[in-house]
Amino acid sequence: MSEIGKAIDQCIGLQLGPVLKKEGFRKSGRTFHRSFDLGTQVVNIQANRWNQGGAGSFTVNLGIYFPDIHRLAEMIVPRALPGEADCTLRQRLGILMPSGSDYWWELDPGSDLERVAAEVGAAWTRYGKPWLDRHSELEEAAKLSTAVPIVRMAIYLHLERREEASSVLQKELARKPDANPAYTASLRTWASENGIPT
Repeated sequence: MSEIGKAIDQCIGLQLGPVLKKEGFRKSGRTFHRSFDLGTQVVNIQANRWNQGGAGSFTVNLGIYFPDIHRLAEMIVPRALPGEADCTLRQRLGILMPSGSDYWWELDPGSDLERVAAEVGAAWTRYGKPWLDRHSELEEAAKLSTAVPIVRMAIYLHLERREEASSVLQKELARKPDANPAYTASLRTWASENGIPT
């Protein structure tokens, strides 16, 4: 493993890892999973692909996997534990922070790992955990404007609220209706097959 890889693992092991473990997450590589009644919550540490030697950066990805919604939306179901990229809902921790932008924690041989670890831990506690917990409730997940439309429609369908699913569909069809005819056609087909008025 590279020096920067070791530094990232050490940094995560100082605070975020132990906090997640205490909260019931299980670690697999740099991904943490916690099951709940409707699915799985996922926290993933992503190293920058341009990291080299002892310097680089990492970010924190969040995800929620709802197997029932995944199947209903005809998304690919993972064979094993879902990775963050497999999740029904996904978010970067940095987007939830006050800056509202993608954020990567920088490390180099002179970095104070304790300070960086404390920053990551505080960001998780203040922004990451509340987002995961809130959107693990389907009512809240359906309101998430960043979720892809078919996911929002599938959630409303699962909740037996077809009118709200139809409202999501109409808004999506009204947004740049001619930009992607194949997408529009597939969305209409899926909605029709699932009894959502088009």
